[in-house]
Amino acid sequence: MDERVKVAFVRSEDYVESAVALARAELERRGISGSDHPVATAAAEAVASRGKADEQASRQPANRIWLVICFLFADLVAVLSALLYSAKGRHVAANQVWKAFGLGWLFRFALIAFYTYPWGK
Repeated sequence: MDERVKVAFVRSEDYVESAVALARAELERRGISGSDHPVATAAAEAVASRGKADEQASRQPANRIWLVICFLFADLVAVLSALLYSAKGRHVAANQVWKAFGLGWLFRFALIAFYTYPWGK
């Protein structure tokens, strides 16, 4: 019933009108007639708290040790971890890993340029 309440009252703008009407009709048949019903308000609060938790998770930074590993070994591990963070919704951590990956390659290119430049010749 939780999904029907969500379709009918909480996130009705995300669904097709016929699905919303069908969900509302089914809920009215079961005695839940409006968004002020305790079941509907509880579902709205649950969706709101889930949204806040997702927002907090997206702002979590990456582990510092993991960033150092991605800097030193700027390879497939860094790319996969950035994609994994992004898929989990942790966008700040994904951006940090991409930066560590890019800085790791920049550092490698700088070392190559420094050691291959003919300094005393």
